Amino acid sequence: MLFEKCLHEYVSNFRLALLFGLLLVFVPLLAYFPNIQFSFGTLSIEYAVAPVAFIVVEFAIIALFFAFFSFFVSLVVLAVRKDLSKIRIEFYLSEMLKRFALKVFIFLFFYSLFLFLIGLFLSLAGFNLIAVNAVLFLLSIPFLFVPQAIVIDEVPLREAVIESIDFCWKNFRSVLFVFFVGSTLVAITLLFSFAVDLFSVRLLAGRYVAMLVSMIFIVPFMEILKTYVYMLKFDLIKRSEMASATHKVRNSKNFSRKKQKPK
Repeated sequence: MLFEKCLHEYVSNFRLALLFGLLLVFVPLLAYFPNIQFSFGTLSIEYAVAPVAFIVVEFAIIALFFAFFSFFVSLVVLAVRKDLSKIRIEFYLSEMLKRFALKVFIFLFFYSLFLFLIGLFLSLAGFNLIAVNAVLFLLSIPFLFVPQAIVIDEVPLREAVIESIDFCWKNFRSVLFVFFVGSTLVAITLLFSFAVDLFSVRLLAGRYVAMLVSMIFIVPFMEILKTYVYMLKFDLIKRSEMASATHKVRNSKNFSRKKQKPK
């Protein structure tokens, strides 16, 4: 039911989802750097020491990417919030959106820098890539809902981090559900990209298809799902959604009974 509602939200906000496709222009720029690998819908960075000038240019491009990404994420979260609660969308678009996007940008940039430094330290300490990624994955869990806390709770960045950690601690099943859905979508995309490579004339065409699917569907859909899950912490919205789901089930049962009645 939750997945279905989020899918409906994605369709309703499809134009916003398409904005994430604009981020594809950064793929060839970032893939140019030898320490960034482009494969099957993701860009991964190698944890290695590089010249200062090299790192400055690379992080400048990444910062620009995060600037656009933060703005698009804030738009999507705000759109879902509007659909689930009554807000003056004109006021938020004109007065608050830039503030939200700036806070999300600051968080994403320094959070990514923090994870990179941790990964670099672990790599230099002799840990293998699997162990490094496992540690970074565990570190990322408490901060999963920081963008949602910024836009929905309208709190300063420090409090948004605390809200995200608190939400993950109290709603661990919801966190697991989000990771399950995300992992499933990524796995399906990988299988699809492999199939494209098998039947495509052009070598490695699957990774381009996977990147396109990731940007215009998986990323915006996961932000919608995270926003929906996060807003269920409010009792009023939770009761409203539960009542709506119950009403839908009852209507479905009544419709089935009517079909089963003999003429």
